[in-house]
Amino acid sequence: MTRNLLEKYQGDLNRLHDQSRDLEQRIRELGKGIGPTTVQIFLRELRGIWPNAQPPLSSLAELLVKRGCRVPSTLMT
Repeated sequence: MTRNLLEKYQGDLNRLHDQSRDLEQRIRELGKGIGPTTVQIFLRELRGIWPNAQPPLSSLAELLVKRGCRVPSTLMT
């Protein structure tokens, strides 16, 4: 993963963001073992920092929303 990040983006995650139309796919391509869940967690943590960090809701979150559950404001960033 580190080698790919260094070679493709000069080791700068911001370059990955700035040069990626399909950000989720580019992150998965960084290395073996990076799957959809890892990408969602990574992008969730970067919401508010990277404009394109907009991961879809997890299936659990969708289920909770459908059931009318509210997310505590302390968990929203």
